[in-house]
Amino acid sequence: MIVLFINAFHDATHGALFKKSKHNEWFMYIFEFFGGNHWLCMRRHINLHHAYTNVPDWDIDIKQSDIIRIFPNNPLFDYHKYLHIYMWMIYPFYSLNWIYIRDFKDFFGKKDNYIKKVVDKIPTDQTYKMFALKVTNLFYLLFIPMMLLHQPWYIILGGWFAMHLCESMLGVVALVSTYVDEDAHFPGTDEDGNLSATWVMHQMIVTKDFSIDSKLANFLYRCFTHHIADHLFPGVGHTYYPYITLIIRSYAQEYDLPYTSYRFYHAVRSHFRILKNKGVQGNIMMTGEI
Repeated sequence: MIVLFINAFHDATHGALFKKSKHNEWFMYIFEFFGGNHWLCMRRHINLHHAYTNVPDWDIDIKQSDIIRIFPNNPLFDYHKYLHIYMWMIYPFYSLNWIYIRDFKDFFGKKDNYIKKVVDKIPTDQTYKMFALKVTNLFYLLFIPMMLLHQPWYIILGGWFAMHLCESMLGVVALVSTYVDEDAHFPGTDEDGNLSATWVMHQMIVTKDFSIDSKLANFLYRCFTHHIADHLFPGVGHTYYPYITLIIRSYAQEYDLPYTSYRFYHAVRSHFRILKNKGVQGNIMMTGEI
């Protein structure tokens, strides 16, 4: 499920899987049987994440809830001092939260609703479709197996739960490795909503590649291992990213442009170190403000 989402569905979201846009849209309906909503996914991913990558109060893929402190302008609570510890217990629930909580918050929530920044009104048919496909998802993954398979109901439920835990960890690894580490940048906007850098330069500053030479990582995460290529050329299929990355790296070296690529283990370790730092009050003796 997560490999399909990270590669095939991601390409279809950008219109890069098939030549005709209607074929990409038809393919995205398969995504809905996994419990998602492709209309909402496109608003999040294209209108907010790709347009405002790592920008506070805009990038919905990075901002989740006050439990997680990522952006510098997020409120700091006492429990955030344990952020780097309890996130190990929260990340395995990422897909369950996405499908059964986050979608509803984006449709109906009023606090910090980023979706309503880019759409005037959520279409009524999308609301009905979301409810219908959430029910369909649970019906064919849980209730049909419980009715037809000669297994106790808790075995079926446990398998469904284990699937979500595994896909959540695989998905989170891709997300945190490319955006949120100790070298992460979270540029803000001015009073007119403009960024200080051009869009292309902004993408190279805030986005990172990871494990680009790993065959396993490329099979699982190619849209993320070569993530700078994805952000600079979102309309190109992910199978071309390794070739595009070679050109980007050469161009960045020639013109002294920012390009960052980490090994997988470095990216994950760095992510949890920044979580630890984000949970501590700023110390002027450490941040160099004096």
